[in-house]
Amino acid sequence: MNSKDNSLELIDCIADENLLQEEIVIKNEEVLDLVRALDELTERQKEIVFMYYIQNISLKEISKRLDISYRTAVNIKTSAIKKLKKSIVNL
Repeated sequence: MNSKDNSLELIDCIADENLLQEEIVIKNEEVLDLVRALDELTERQKEIVFMYYIQNISLKEISKRLDISYRTAVNIKTSAIKKLKKSIVNL
């Protein structure tokens, strides 16, 4: 391997590292956008979204635990997701 090959490999590594750093910055911005959007939800919406998506609890079980009707749980989750989508699109 000659010096020219080594310098090309170094340039490729630097370019790859810069791309990785850019991807990390973009991902961090996306996470911050999601956190800001979640902050706009009501406490009940946050609770149901967390239970459903993070804890993998069914809406039927959520409705039992929160002592609300199944339909109410569905409506709250649906409105939360719509609100999140709208917030993220507007960011």
